[in-house]
Amino acid sequence: MNVNTRTVKARTGNGLFVDKLCSGLSVGDVVKVNKDEYFPSDLLLLSSSYEDGVCYVETLNLDRETNLKVKRCLEVTLDLNEDAKFSELKATIRCEDPNRSLYNFVGNLEFDNKMHPLSPSQVLLRDSKLRNTDYVYGVVIFSGHDTKVVGNSTTSPSKRSRLERKTDKVVRIIQIKF
Repeated sequence: MNVNTRTVKARTGNGLFVDKLCSGLSVGDVVKVNKDEYFPSDLLLLSSSYEDGVCYVETLNLDRETNLKVKRCLEVTLDLNEDAKFSELKATIRCEDPNRSLYNFVGNLEFDNKMHPLSPSQVLLRDSKLRNTDYVYGVVIFSGHDTKVVGNSTTSPSKRSRLERKTDKVVRIIQIKF
């Protein structure tokens, strides 16, 4: 619930960026994430506040590592670093189906009638945090239950032994008979 009720700046049809609930994001939405905010979905990095398109990501929630990971956008999208530049953006992303692999990603970005290969260094995973970078722009590639983090979440196993569970059943049966 906490993740779904967060807000993020998302581009609307008229090219303006407005606050939108993370639960309302869908594939293809362009979002702006500011420093120390969590990524609302799995995003393809389009540009950052740095001239060379680099951003720094904390993945503590994913892999328990405190060191920052460096992500870099494609050179072709470097100049998409202001809200107004997204009003005419037309691109197509073709990528793998949603899967659980946090460190692999295969896809292509078709932009200006040219194909550009994508790699894991351009993917910003949900629940990672933007650090040491003022802002980034990204496009949602996986949302909701299709994100890599949700695919890797499992219910924790019971810490009770089989004998304890069996004993509970026996005690309930005895209580019912009395």
